[in-house]
Amino acid sequence: MFGSELKALRAHPAFEGEIDEAVVPLYLTNGYIPAPWSVWRGIRKLLPGTVATFSAETRNQCLTPTTYWSLVDVALSGQREPFDGSDGGAAELERVLKTAIAGQMVADVPLGALLSGGIDSSTVVALMQSVSGRPIWTFSIGFEEEAYNEAHHARAVATHLGTDHTELTVTDKDAQDVVPLLPCVLDEPFGDSSAIPTYLVAKLARKHVTVSLSGDGGDELFAGYRRYGITAQSYAVTRRVPSPLRPALSGAACALAAAAATVASMPFAPESLGRRLRVTALRARLLRDVAASTSITDAYSCVLRQWPGGHAANNASMRRRGPSSEQGSSNLDEYHQLMAIDSKAYLPDDILTKVDRTAMAVGLETRVPLLDHRFVELAWRMPLQMKVRDGVGKWILRQVLARYVPPAIFERRKMGFGVPVGDWIREPMRDWAESLLSERALMSNGWLPVKAIRDGWHRHLHGDPSWKDRLWTVLMWQAWRADT
Repeated sequence: MFGSELKALRAHPAFEGEIDEAVVPLYLTNGYIPAPWSVWRGIRKLLPGTVATFSAETRNQCLTPTTYWSLVDVALSGQREPFDGSDGGAAELERVLKTAIAGQMVADVPLGALLSGGIDSSTVVALMQSVSGRPIWTFSIGFEEEAYNEAHHARAVATHLGTDHTELTVTDKDAQDVVPLLPCVLDEPFGDSSAIPTYLVAKLARKHVTVSLSGDGGDELFAGYRRYGITAQSYAVTRRVPSPLRPALSGAACALAAAAATVASMPFAPESLGRRLRVTALRARLLRDVAASTSITDAYSCVLRQWPGGHAANNASMRRRGPSSEQGSSNLDEYHQLMAIDSKAYLPDDILTKVDRTAMAVGLETRVPLLDHRFVELAWRMPLQMKVRDGVGKWILRQVLARYVPPAIFERRKMGFGVPVGDWIREPMRDWAESLLSERALMSNGWLPVKAIRDGWHRHLHGDPSWKDRLWTVLMWQAWRADT
């Protein structure tokens, strides 16, 4: 059997519905279940860029997917034949992206764009407007809590470009009402809380259009994540320490992390001191893990993983899958190795899964012009110095956007697309969270690290913010289990 969603397979009488317990540590570590695995035993996801062919004669045989487009091959080819026209890089990037956008704007139904006001979505909207004969529709949502509100940035871009802009400010209650829908919408456990605002903006857009373009992919193509620089710098620092001394460095960092976390959690610690100590603890844990790493990709896995050493992240099954181990990717330079890892895993398994499933749940088709294969191939030909300048990513993409929007409008620190789930589960949704995180509920499936989760829940309730993402990941597993 095959289907575009797991729920299609669940509808078949032959569906067995046995959870693959080996994916639990993979899920807890990543916040999603990476392809080719699924939550159900015996059901696998077809990897991006592959095709599986079967016939009546071979239906009882195990299918071996065939790759028709390889990100690693594209990356290696781009490194071998880099773009050499630095002065014309932005113009060529603009030309190829404009072609991709014009093609994806062809539709016999109303079409618009999701606009956050960030570099990627603003670039897509700017080029859409440049090839459109009328103001295009753009959509964004805002939040009452200013720390999570990007609506005014999107509004500034839309106003400058002259789009037909629709904005909706949602309350915490609006967002919390989405949570019970997530197990069905996302089809399997999914720990990225940005699925909530993504669903809300897709629902807003669907009231006006049937197809919408988005700006996903820019961070992975143009080094937009700060974690790339953090990993590269941390790894370089630890490599300066002679290898025989690195275990001692790792041990010292571990002791520092434990001490800082302990003092930060004490009731007499002032809030400002507690925040600084928690940051110190996080940095010390990172230093501990990176010092013990054998390669930069191993170090990056430490940066990415949600769980600290000794819990789910150390389970051997989590290492069964990872683009860092794909043959050939180690031939890229260190920075591009990290970008390739995200392009092969985080982008399709988290970002694109989230956008596709939440949008299709409300009947909205999404298209992603930054991932047009011609644009991806050109982006991988761009040398690192055209992507990162003075520690800031997306340099060349910013040059493209600056042709349409003044930098003063879009140059700011990256916010992300989040909601305050940590505050929600500590206060208005505490009863719901406690019911799913009780010792009895956690022990009912037998696969979760109960003591670690209960300890983390206690620390979260007493003001430690470092557990909110891990707890949300567990809550989404538990909510999915309760829904199936």
